[in-house]
Amino acid sequence: MNESEKIVIRPLPIIVLVSLAVLLSAYFIFLRAPQSNAEEERFIIPLDYTAGQISEKLRSEGFIRNTFAFEAVRALRGSVESGGYGISKSMDAWKIAGILAGDDPREARLRCR
Repeated sequence: MNESEKIVIRPLPIIVLVSLAVLLSAYFIFLRAPQSNAEEERFIIPLDYTAGQISEKLRSEGFIRNTFAFEAVRALRGSVESGGYGISKSMDAWKIAGILAGDDPREARLRCR
């Protein structure tokens, strides 16, 4: 093989593919819904709960898979207010964080002030 016939490996496509694989894996491991089919339930956030306590309550009641991953998503979606929310164990972490942040006006909730 002479110099003009050398194989050139381009790093950018490899980096993009590896990054995509890592992000998809993280979603399926940490952020996807805990159940595939579940009824909506009322989730209550007391007035004095911190973000960490809310995440732990969501995890202990089976709504999310990982508290750290949910905290990252919640930070991107916005703050959470106390009150009652209709959420389901078949919702992923993005959907739950959006509902708790008030992104979806169709979602009914009762707020405590």
